[in-house]
Amino acid sequence: SMWLVFMWGLPQWSHVFNDQMMMFNHQWIGKGTGSGPHNHLCMTPPEEMECSNGDRFEDLPIVQWRMKVSGRRNVGCGCGQGVIGEGSCAQDGAYMMFTLSSYVSTAPATGLFIGLVSPAVVSMWWVMARFHQLTQMPLCFVMLQSLSLLTFQVCWALFAFGQDCSFQGLHLTTTWLFHTALCVHNYTYIVLACRYGTSKSNVLCIVVAAAVVALGGAALTIGWQISQFKRGWPASQYAVEHAFFYAECLMLTGCFSVGPALMLFGEVEVPFEVPFNARGDTGNAEVGRGSGGAALGDKELPTLPLLPGPSADA
Repeated sequence: SMWLVFMWGLPQWSHVFNDQMMMFNHQWIGKGTGSGPHNHLCMTPPEEMECSNGDRFEDLPIVQWRMKVSGRRNVGCGCGQGVIGEGSCAQDGAYMMFTLSSYVSTAPATGLFIGLVSPAVVSMWWVMARFHQLTQMPLCFVMLQSLSLLTFQVCWALFAFGQDCSFQGLHLTTTWLFHTALCVHNYTYIVLACRYGTSKSNVLCIVVAAAVVALGGAALTIGWQISQFKRGWPASQYAVEHAFFYAECLMLTGCFSVGPALMLFGEVEVPFEVPFNARGDTGNAEVGRGSGGAALGDKELPTLPLLPGPSADA
């Protein structure tokens, strides 16, 4: 959940780190020691900072404040500068304004974002293996999900490497590739859940709920680019300029939440002929989520969580 707090709060984190903590004026501690770079963390001249809404960067109140407290004019957080990307004004064009990519285009932001989202990525691998183990799916489906998840992880790494202000072509390509690969991986669960039996697990409900969030975010993102409806809307400037960013956040929330949600809440009915070790059972009389579960001697199939819990008599 920490990655959600970080991602959705990026506009605020940018202001907190770059301005409130005055990291825009941070200078490496090695100054005067005869070693190291002596530049400030943010040092782009205002004439090189172009606001997407047409404002003059140097006329912005926050920029005027930076100039006053630092005694410098070159206070813009340009490409790769700052703790979080520049939040004083939008930098990604009149159609998109603020974007997730611009906020995480710095080394600290990229590292923190990738680090915080890593547990969610790891959970995808664990849940996939566990689901295949419990449902005994055909090899073709196992390979499809495994290869799509591997493709996602490779493209995700390249996405982190190719930031939009340094390797824009790579960034745009890997953005679409990792989204596509992750969608294939996630939505294969829908096919597998239907094949296994929709009443035998809650996997279908969880994945469909995440898909609604992700596809809703994708629709908003694409619709924003096509219609450009922001120009005529009677909304606040903040809402207008950050709408694309929040649509991206909505899409990523749906895409990356499938693994953790299945790990925490997923349950699958398991046939008796599946070996005890595959079911996650140690031979006790009851299995299930926490202290609940169906007795193995009952006529109904036991329902097992994808994340095994302790048995009833443990």
